[in-house]
Amino acid sequence: MAKQPEKPEEGKMSVFDQIKALAEQKAALVEQARAAAIEQVDAGIAELKLLGFDFVLAPADMKPVRIVNRSPKDAPCPICAFKTNPPHDKRAHKGHAAAFTAEEIAAKGWQVVQ
Repeated sequence: MAKQPEKPEEGKMSVFDQIKALAEQKAALVEQARAAAIEQVDAGIAELKLLGFDFVLAPADMKPVRIVNRSPKDAPCPICAFKTNPPHDKRAHKGHAAAFTAEEIAAKGWQVVQ
């Protein structure tokens, strides 16, 4: 015959309740330690900023943001087949796959360069 789990006596916590309480206590302690550590790191970062260094505290699983600042080459646009001042390239044609008309070029403030 299978043995039935014993019921806790009045006033005693079951093993599962004790484990749950310990897990909640651990989570609270970890959060307190994390907050204290972040406070120390923030103070250090503030001190570094006073010295002219720029740092940011971010989680390890956060992907870095790549900032790419590409300017168009001073070459004819592959779609329009002519150069403009200021230069433009195929990225200027996003949502507009055809060559720009003279009116559209004037509206953008560009000038066609020979």
